[in-house]
Amino acid sequence: MNDTQKKDFREKIGNRWIKRDFGGKRNWDVALETYKLALLCAQTIGDTERIVASILHHISWLHRYKGDELQERRFLTYCLESYIRVYELEGVGANNARLLYLIGELNRRIGEFTNAVKWFARVINDKNIIDSAMIRASREQWAVLREQMIAKQMELPGEMNPA
Repeated sequence: MNDTQKKDFREKIGNRWIKRDFGGKRNWDVALETYKLALLCAQTIGDTERIVASILHHISWLHRYKGDELQERRFLTYCLESYIRVYELEGVGANNARLLYLIGELNRRIGEFTNAVKWFARVINDKNIIDSAMIRASREQWAVLREQMIAKQMELPGEMNPA
């Protein structure tokens, strides 16, 4: 950490810190506490948006593991918003197909199907993206998404209708 980050950490967290040991095997509660602490630290020191998004993603996985769908969805939504900020800050290059795919998949998981279609379409249709694994994964999730929309009797966007 640079001097400013150290100062911010010390003022906002370090001065109130009660020493605890997070080593060794963790149960679910301690795992959640460590990820929330990591999130607080990352936000306090102004870590990259990508790091913040990743921590939020891990927190959502912990809630999924426990079966808490409400909290999983809540943290998936925060995670999605954070990954979109990453996209807005960094833009997209040939090596960011995973980011676009991830944004599409997070939209699909929280039920934002129309948005998911748009993000998967970017991976599939962008000629600058040559990551065949991500293109294939996007096509597979596109098909899953299409079936979900049909099952929910939703109107399919034009790009999802067969030509």
